[in-house]
Amino acid sequence: MAKAGLDDYPLRPEERGEWPILWSKGPKDPPRRAVRTLWRATLTTTLVAVRAPRVLVAYDGTDKAEIALEAVASLGWPAGTCIRVVAVRDDHLRLLRPLVDEQPFVELEEALLWAANHLAADLPSNVAIERRLLRGAALPAIVAEAEELGADLVVLGSRNRGPMRSAIFGSVGRDLVARADRPVLIARGDRLDRVLLAHDGSDAARTAVRMLGSWPVFSRATVKLFSVAHTQPGSATGQILTAAALDETNLIVLGSAVAHGLDWRLHGDLADGLVPRTHCSLLVVPASARVELTLAEAARSG
Repeated sequence: MAKAGLDDYPLRPEERGEWPILWSKGPKDPPRRAVRTLWRATLTTTLVAVRAPRVLVAYDGTDKAEIALEAVASLGWPAGTCIRVVAVRDDHLRLLRPLVDEQPFVELEEALLWAANHLAADLPSNVAIERRLLRGAALPAIVAEAEELGADLVVLGSRNRGPMRSAIFGSVGRDLVARADRPVLIARGDRLDRVLLAHDGSDAARTAVRMLGSWPVFSRATVKLFSVAHTQPGSATGQILTAAALDETNLIVLGSAVAHGLDWRLHGDLADGLVPRTHCSLLVVPASARVELTLAEAARSG
């Protein structure tokens, strides 16, 4: 299938050296406006001030959680960024066996301290690192903490259980994608610089485009636009996974187009199909998420 390269879009020659790679391929190319939106938003980030993002990292002390830390540390966060590392200790048996529960709690507290120090050592001193240890069920605790922080992004690792085991034992990442009203990054690798942006023509996909265009942490990434417009979720899942494997993608980005809650449970969602199947990192962006980090007022005053 033919690729639509940068030369197919009427952009000035001097602009083409700014953004590494951007093309569209798939069953039906998205409107040129979607490509130009990503392009122009990316160029704008060099001209206006950037609001420092707030990031919540869910950490459970496992090797997969440490991979998520490496992914966060690999990104160039702007000055003033606040990254809060949160660990949640499930306390449903605390009243039945308090002495047995105390030792794992202390170990998790030590692991959380190590995680925060590890991030602080890898990131500039102008990026604030916080830590918080909570008790309770993991999913509602993470959602509540993200709300309290005003997080622009929630990051967690993945245990890679696959579709079958996730259906039986559940998946915090899958449930978080279904419930969160903010972008969720499920990190499965320590690099996030080869991006496949799946575009289905929805408002959520356009929100994902705006996020890639306005976040400076993606300014050096290689981004490829893959159209899945007018494609059923099941078929689109296979096409995206194939494209990601062929391009050696380490981050798939897509919008979560279906409403959360009962409608999501009944009808499914492209993100729901990808969460347990992808072998690379996955960033899911809800349509209603606040994603722009550029400050328009700074641009006018300049």
